[in-house]
Amino acid sequence: MGFSVILDLLGSTIVGGILLMTLFRVNGTAVENNYTGNGELIAQQNLATIVQVLETDFKKVRPQQSLRELVKVISSSKRNLYPGLGRDDELRGT
Repeated sequence: MGFSVILDLLGSTIVGGILLMTLFRVNGTAVENNYTGNGELIAQQNLATIVQVLETDFKKVRPQQSLRELVKVISSSKRNLYPGLGRDDELRGT
């Protein structure tokens, strides 16, 4: 074995090490981007779930309404929570 073989082995070891270090660095960045992307996806899914859960079609109930009107509102509604509003549409209770 000559001197040129030893230089070839040494050179290939250095080049292989550089390639391996580059690969580890790229892999770490890819994993970090994957976690960031998954976190954003989970946040978007949670937000979509919250939007679906939020209820917006409330029936208004006012203090001056009669019991008959209150029964009509409750029977035509799909939920069990009714905002009680004052004269200026400010929330007085539920």
